[in-house]
Amino acid sequence: MEYYENSDCYHFSDYFTLQNGYLFCENVDVKSIKAFMEESDFETKSPVFVYSKNQIISNIESYKETLKSINREACLNYAMKANMNPAVLELMRDRGCSVTLVSGFELRLALRLGFEPSRIVLNGNGKQEWEIELAVERGCLLNIDGWFNLQQTIAACRRLKKVARVLLRINPNIDAKVHKYNTTGTSGSKFGIEMFQMSHVVEALRQEPLVHVVGVHSHLGSTITDIDVFRKSAKAMMKEFSSLKASGFQRMKYINLGGGLGIDYTCHASRTMKASLKTTADFQKPIGERNATPRGIVEAIHQELAPEVSLILEPGRSLIGDAAVLLTRVLGVKHGAEKSYIVVDGSMTEVIRPALYGAYHHIELVEPTSQIISNDHVTMSSNGCPEQGVKNGVFENEHTENRVTNSHFEQQVQNDNTENRFQTVNSDNGVQYGHLEHGFEIADAQNVQNCQQFDNIPVNVQERRVYEVVGPVCESGDFLGHDRLLATPHEGCHLAVFHVGAYCTSMSSNYNMRPRPAELLVDGSKVRVIRQPDSFETMLQCFNC
Repeated sequence: MEYYENSDCYHFSDYFTLQNGYLFCENVDVKSIKAFMEESDFETKSPVFVYSKNQIISNIESYKETLKSINREACLNYAMKANMNPAVLELMRDRGCSVTLVSGFELRLALRLGFEPSRIVLNGNGKQEWEIELAVERGCLLNIDGWFNLQQTIAACRRLKKVARVLLRINPNIDAKVHKYNTTGTSGSKFGIEMFQMSHVVEALRQEPLVHVVGVHSHLGSTITDIDVFRKSAKAMMKEFSSLKASGFQRMKYINLGGGLGIDYTCHASRTMKASLKTTADFQKPIGERNATPRGIVEAIHQELAPEVSLILEPGRSLIGDAAVLLTRVLGVKHGAEKSYIVVDGSMTEVIRPALYGAYHHIELVEPTSQIISNDHVTMSSNGCPEQGVKNGVFENEHTENRVTNSHFEQQVQNDNTENRFQTVNSDNGVQYGHLEHGFEIADAQNVQNCQQFDNIPVNVQERRVYEVVGPVCESGDFLGHDRLLATPHEGCHLAVFHVGAYCTSMSSNYNMRPRPAELLVDGSKVRVIRQPDSFETMLQCFNC
């Protein structure tokens, strides 16, 4: 979609918007989620993951509408490793998706949630015997990733006296043009059967009646933005498909081209970066370069495949990645000789991608800052001028009647601890949005002149400054963002870390004995708890103490 700004609203997406300086997820002011967490019985109040249900649905429909338009038998398999929250999986299931899995526990969860076994794909370069047996027993598709995996699968079929339907995962040595840790289809990768090994594997399969080859599979990596990568993979797999079918494997039906479509992590980066910077500080593409889209890759793939081929796609990131933010509380601001830091309670234990890959995640304040710049009574207003109007710890100014505050929400908390409803209600005159004040715009010249001194205290008006956004984990590599141009937030202010729906909660940890956070799902004006946060006691349940 196009990201646009008008006089009172900036759209990060169709479902995440900045209104009068306050971040909304669908119809819910994110600040009201902060208030709900503070009032909850949860031991861990912050940080918290916030998902948009309708963004997830929109992402699913983007794929399904495109697949429908090409008039080809196709299956959309969500890559569960991106995010295994059961509420997310149920959304996928209810909209006709299957799942692709990489572990036995993922398979057990998929079966528990009622996914059709015959459409499930079990991937993995190192499957355990029980995982293979469970997949064979339930009639799932399995990938053959190499010679020893083939021998494991044959042995499982003979023990169970059951037939396995398998796809051959082939490594076609195609460069996905992504970070080396995200590359899976080049020579030297631990994944797949390399081309020189194919004849050996095929000959063994020809002699085994209990293993039926029904297709081929290739997955080249993740965060891919180049459509030509998918086109090359489709062409290579079509060649192998045709060769196998011509050599006697008449059950050939599927070409599985994996997933890997990237999302545009940098689409809002220009809002918080110096104009002189041309690219982000990570491996991502240059700012402003368009990503491949679901429609683009499906149409490119479709052109390379024969009509009789049934297509399997396995997206993860592009279905869930942009559907969540991490809401994290500012603990304080620290100014050093060379760098300044915003220290938040979120960290690499929730969002490890920056530390692991050097990846970029956009970060913004979810509310206008009311930073107190000295121990006296000076408070910075949202237009850059100092104010004295602080009441009960809440920043007030002359535009109070136009502020979006927690008073605009009536919290209706259900007692079952699974659903908490936020009902939008208007003030007496209705919710009014005044002029957009992001809380990080440079003050105009008149304000700069008027605000140079206040009670003889030098004031650096609300021009943004460059910060490192870091967490409290005892690692120098614990950061969420480098060199971000942000307004100085007040203590207790919240930041949003964007595009954290994929490979964040699923890669989270309890390092430093930090609790994993709550996860909330927003649907219009309703908010449901879909994961309770860890507590001290739940973290110790598996220990004998």
